[in-house]
Amino acid sequence: LRRLGEKAGSYDIRLILLNQHEDATNRIRTIEDMKRAMEWADGVNVEVGVDTASVYEAGETLKEWLEAFGSRLTYVNLSNSKFDGGRYYWGDGYLNLRDILEALEEGAYAGAISCHYMIRDYLSKPWAADESSARMISWILEEGGGEHGE
Repeated sequence: LRRLGEKAGSYDIRLILLNQHEDATNRIRTIEDMKRAMEWADGVNVEVGVDTASVYEAGETLKEWLEAFGSRLTYVNLSNSKFDGGRYYWGDGYLNLRDILEALEEGAYAGAISCHYMIRDYLSKPWAADESSARMISWILEEGGGEHGE
């Protein structure tokens, strides 16, 4: 990992390690797993990324990740979950988007954000997942949303 970070740095490329749910990996699921990986990287051009559904599936919170990694956390993948290993769009899962966005704001997060969905049913109309997520995120950011952001 350290050598990859050095090589990427020579090309001005950032490496970002992302946590995943247990069905996808046994390497980086928790804060402690990511801390170990960052030790292996030895501070060389390797940053922390976080998948929100994986955070909560591991029994942790986004706030804990923000506190643990601070400015090394440079990428957040906003994904929703039904705690079955799937990645759902916002409006089709159990996580509280408003709480997640508030945690990012309170943690003064300034990195990149994306949305990612991995459900076979979405393939017939992939734009519908994007549109729903965009509506939910916009609604919460612009209007404050409801108690649960939904």
